[in-house]
Amino acid sequence: MRVVAGLCLLPLGIAVGLVSLRHPTLATRLVPVWSMGLAVFWATRWAVPVFSKYSARAQLCGFDINKKGTPQGEKPIPESLGYVSGTICVIGSVLLQLLLPFASGSEFNAALHSMSFMLFLGFADDVLDIPWRYKLLLPSLGAIPLLVSYTGPTMVFVPEFLGGKGYLDLGNLYLGFLLLLVVFCTNAINILAGVNGLEAGQSFLIAIASIILNLVQLYHAPDSMLLDSYLGNFLSLLVLVPFAASTLGLLVWNWYPSQVFVGDSFTLFSGATLAVGSILGHYHKVLLLFFAPQAINFLYSIPQLLGCVFCPRHRLPRYDTKTGLLHGIKSHMNLINLILLVTGPMQESTLCLVVLFVQAVACSFAFALRYALMPQLFAK
Repeated sequence: MRVVAGLCLLPLGIAVGLVSLRHPTLATRLVPVWSMGLAVFWATRWAVPVFSKYSARAQLCGFDINKKGTPQGEKPIPESLGYVSGTICVIGSVLLQLLLPFASGSEFNAALHSMSFMLFLGFADDVLDIPWRYKLLLPSLGAIPLLVSYTGPTMVFVPEFLGGKGYLDLGNLYLGFLLLLVVFCTNAINILAGVNGLEAGQSFLIAIASIILNLVQLYHAPDSMLLDSYLGNFLSLLVLVPFAASTLGLLVWNWYPSQVFVGDSFTLFSGATLAVGSILGHYHKVLLLFFAPQAINFLYSIPQLLGCVFCPRHRLPRYDTKTGLLHGIKSHMNLINLILLVTGPMQESTLCLVVLFVQAVACSFAFALRYALMPQLFAK
């Protein structure tokens, strides 16, 4: 886990250094943000094992199905600890709003509202087991305040080879796209799950990529426009830095072998927060590229999600108690089983690293497409 975190934080540190050299004033403004990130990380790292005892007392526990047939698989593990990291994340963002006057706008308040609503929805799902049809509807309701206060661009670039002649203003149709984006992201992390450390790991990678993207945008901004045209990137950082920090603090306890489970409290909150960050920072199309593994997983899962093919409650691989390896199951249609069917059986910890590597490749490709291959497609 330390290696994964180190590899992620290295490019982040480089991005922070470059931005600080180009914009010394900006570096000063961001000191409270990084300081809050450290505080949120340590607070989450401390709070998760403390509150896991309360989850166990309330019998909010689960069993590690990928270790079924072993002593570890028979041990109840505290579940739904995502409500701890999510709550600390929201508190961190609220405190940053108090420290930084430019974050007092209605759009940022609406973002905090949407994040809090998704955290509540996730915890309610952990306790009540809400049916899927409601989990598709409720996120859209939680996103409405943010969309109402949205002040970003509503234009898309249509390339000439598609018959376009430049930018096309979609108006309210673009807000409909953002609504679908929130619904997709909210559920995308939730269905690419089931392996120790995977939910928090993929969320952490996407959050770091999103933070770096905001820093790159600020790096290219003129000093005179930092708190004008690029205010959205600032606001996005106020959401994403506490989220990345709280997720890393949770990942410490959720990494293989997991001592806690994150639950839908985390997965729904995670997807929504990443979507909210992209709406504030106006990089929605790049976020979809970051979510490429989740999109592939969703498309591959559609026959089972729609009920065309029998869908078991847990579409997990088969655990071999003799070898300790996970085997892919063809009838369990998700990215995890697909990878195992292609590569062959592997240990759970290795499988998590493979999926996270795919996630890292997707984020790297998104940066290449955004800044090198087709920059005009993603321009504001």
